[in-house]
Amino acid sequence: MHVCESGSNTITTFPDLKCAVFEKYNRGLVLDLGVRQTLRQLKRTGIITGPYGLNKMAVKAGAGDRSEFKDREDSVRVRYRECDGLRVEDWPEPEFSEYALADADDGATVFEHQGWKVFPTEAFNSRADFHLSLITGRGMWTARARVRRADQMILELTADSRMQPLYDCGLYDPPIPAGGRRKKPKPAKLNTKPLQERVAEACKAQGFKVRRTPSGLVDTSAKVMSLVAHSDPMLKLKIEIENLKKTRSTYLSKMRQGIVYPNFNVLVSTGRTSSRGSELYPSFNGQNIPRLEGVLGIRECIVARPGHLLLSVDYGNQE
Repeated sequence: MHVCESGSNTITTFPDLKCAVFEKYNRGLVLDLGVRQTLRQLKRTGIITGPYGLNKMAVKAGAGDRSEFKDREDSVRVRYRECDGLRVEDWPEPEFSEYALADADDGATVFEHQGWKVFPTEAFNSRADFHLSLITGRGMWTARARVRRADQMILELTADSRMQPLYDCGLYDPPIPAGGRRKKPKPAKLNTKPLQERVAEACKAQGFKVRRTPSGLVDTSAKVMSLVAHSDPMLKLKIEIENLKKTRSTYLSKMRQGIVYPNFNVLVSTGRTSSRGSELYPSFNGQNIPRLEGVLGIRECIVARPGHLLLSVDYGNQE
């Protein structure tokens, strides 16, 4: 039985082992310490208190806390590129090999603490985590020309000419350009009182109870407005433009570099896979890329690498 924290790190550091690593995962011979910890926690409590990094699990298992060493700006954990192409005996500092050996020792300590019992889905969950971590590590390619076209379409659909009805009805104050003493332009400003009045009227028109916040104000959350917007063209237009702007800032802005790195978590409390973005590099939630009517597909901006295929599998159709 092979145990590792992340098989993706192995094949990134040692590409010659790629075929062997895939073969071991496919045979169910590799178990991931983080996945094991998650399954143990779910069985005991039904909730997950992770993420379960190696150092956190090692400390719980009785090993020393190496977080201060790991979090140093000059830590070798972020400098292994200096060792690319070098044999271990030629690594520039003894600290590199000491760090790798300490990680291996921590891994063994954690596994012994977790016990030898294997959970029924553990091999499958570990394999899924491995493949999803490859997506995070290698990233997904994006077609820059498609991204530019989609970006331009959204700019046109959120331009002032489309916002004008929202200015006219008082939902927004129009933007103020720079000039005179104003060095920077002032963006359009949402007027909350007219918005609350429109939402309340739309709720009454459809026979809904007007929801209110704990402070007594009319609830104008996206959830409430989505229920009543079809009865008020201005609310519908507001939601449409806000969704387009959010898509542009959340997704398209990250796709412009030609590659994105979505993060995945193979196990959450519901037993499903989740995804999230990161502020450290071009990244977003890779599971909920929106479909926008009248806009060049955002999902279609993601393309396969040369020599690879990009497949879309719908479990609903499979069932």
